[in-house]
Amino acid sequence: MLSQNLSDGYQDQFGGIDNRKFMKKKFRELLLFIHAEPLNLQQIILDDTLKNWQMDMYEQTDDILVLGIKTE
Repeated sequence: MLSQNLSDGYQDQFGGIDNRKFMKKKFRELLLFIHAEPLNLQQIILDDTLKNWQMDMYEQTDDILVLGIKTE
């Protein structure tokens, strides 16, 4: 289960065709979609998703930190 104490850096990034924020719901859906992937692939997906969201048109508006922890 995802913690309620998430940073808003990733979800506050502007982009998309309507210049809107990525938003918490979309970020949580992305994390749930990638959670079973290896950590290195998760990083690639997160980076690519943000790059595609910003469409090379929007600057990063907040610090972003996503921490992945592998448990066994």
